[in-house]
Amino acid sequence: MLKFLQKKNISGFTLAEVLISAGIFVLVIGAISQVYLAVLRGERTGYNILTAENNIRNNVEMIARAIRMGRDFQLQDEGEQLCFNHFVASGETEQICYRFTNDNLKQRIGDQDELDLFDPNLRVTYGRFYIKQSSSPEQPTIIIVLEVTTTVKQQDYSLSVETAVTPRFLQLISG
Repeated sequence: MLKFLQKKNISGFTLAEVLISAGIFVLVIGAISQVYLAVLRGERTGYNILTAENNIRNNVEMIARAIRMGRDFQLQDEGEQLCFNHFVASGETEQICYRFTNDNLKQRIGDQDELDLFDPNLRVTYGRFYIKQSSSPEQPTIIIVLEVTTTVKQQDYSLSVETAVTPRFLQLISG
């Protein structure tokens, strides 16, 4: 009858060993999850900054294409506004104006209303146009200087762009 009370030689873990190993496992998983969350936050921040850079790059390229097909460039408001005649189909022109405001870059084509070019998450903190005359008065160089700030997770990131564009010298032959 006392046979079942006898100690059998059974191998296994004690309660203390199981609790200690479970505690170490929880600490390791907690550390790994913190690293994962930090990487995820960094990836989101990088993606938002990349999106801002792409928005700036695309709009500056659109302005450069318009300038390349323009003539009769005029600076206004101490370089905050650039207006010019842009070639369209069949040799006609239309006036395009780009204007830096307190927080955006605006475009006006002809008599249409001004449109904001940059994403609302971007703020233009500095913007100027410059005209550098070359030996040929028909081909000045237009310089665009731009500083934009974007906020990602309550952190401001500043992006600067400077580019020079030379319009094409077009001689239109009317028949």
